[in-house]
Amino acid sequence: MSRLINLRCKLINKVKNADNMFELFESGETVILGISGGKDSLCMADLMFFYNEKTRKNLKFYGVYVDNGMQLLNEKEKEDIKAFLDKRNIVFNTINDEETLKSIKNKTKPFNPCFICTRGRRKKLVEIAQKIGVKKIALAHNLDDLVETLLLNILFAREISSFLPKQELFSGEFHIVRPLVLIESGLILKYAREAMLPFVVNRCVYKDKNRRERIRGFIKELERDVPYIKKNILRAMMNCKKEFLWDKYREYKKEILDL
Repeated sequence: MSRLINLRCKLINKVKNADNMFELFESGETVILGISGGKDSLCMADLMFFYNEKTRKNLKFYGVYVDNGMQLLNEKEKEDIKAFLDKRNIVFNTINDEETLKSIKNKTKPFNPCFICTRGRRKKLVEIAQKIGVKKIALAHNLDDLVETLLLNILFAREISSFLPKQELFSGEFHIVRPLVLIESGLILKYAREAMLPFVVNRCVYKDKNRRERIRGFIKELERDVPYIKKNILRAMMNCKKEFLWDKYREYKKEILDL
């Protein structure tokens, strides 16, 4: 038990640091927690409950699972997650998203099922936020996700970008916040197991075929020789030397790429 408490304290401090640096939460506000049923989202829910108790910010949480028909959670798993959230005074709701499954089945071009799923889930979370009058949505992206997204965007989206700890949508009408952004995925998995969170492993049929998994494998391979490779990439994101990037030559893009 002491090992769990020590680990929890360590992760709560990381959440606290993220909140202090990036101004994620305001006292007394209501926050939607994006719940997928995986280790990250349940870890976020658990840590936010304890963080809220520790800081006395009087935050109210509204957990939302977007069911897009991909059968990622069965009814028993939903019940277990609801019971877990109920114990932490987190309201749990499931909302349906029929459009995402249609787009995936129809192989809507450009066909990227992970992007289609993420976009559909985000859209539904914003819709319910608007419906209940909530301005803030918390997602469980972690440090590994941050680094992977940078490489994904460079290699496949043809841009140098990732995501922010706090991102505004629709000119500030809503904000996406990421309280786990300073925590590595390995620590989250360790905590989820130690705390016996009722998480489910990703059973999506596209899991092993998506680009993120390829990037994840590439980073793991690099870590064998350079254990701190993720921190190096994170440092690079904060050490951008724009004078050595080619955005100044954008007007010649067609000519350069045609060479």
